[in-house]
Amino acid sequence: MNKSLRCGISMAGLALILVLSGCLGPKRAANVQPMTVSFKWQAGGCQLSSPNPRIEVANVPEGTAYLKVTMADLDAPNFNHGGGIVEYKGNGTVEAGALAGYKGPCPPAGSHTYIFRVSALNGDQSLILGEGAAEKSYP
Repeated sequence: MNKSLRCGISMAGLALILVLSGCLGPKRAANVQPMTVSFKWQAGGCQLSSPNPRIEVANVPEGTAYLKVTMADLDAPNFNHGGGIVEYKGNGTVEAGALAGYKGPCPPAGSHTYIFRVSALNGDQSLILGEGAAEKSYP
């Protein structure tokens, strides 16, 4: 029996872990272009089940077909806020609600700092063409 199966992790689960950790993800292009990322929080309260805010992305490199977006809480790095991959339509935005795997900010006490990271991917999602990030405190 496969060792990963004896440990309670399927091969598909192991592959997903490796992809999410970046071990099996896209390779970086030789000249990854820096992108500018900005966003505004939606008004007030715990937003754990709220849709992602609209995210503006500038300097998106030519050849970009998809934008991969993740959000992390810099004060609670083990909490997975998720994100998603959306088709890039050339307008420089990830619309509000476009990230199916997104979990919004909901700090347990006080203010936390969150970061959105955006990667520009080629058509088969095998190459990172550009990267950018923006961080803000919430609330």
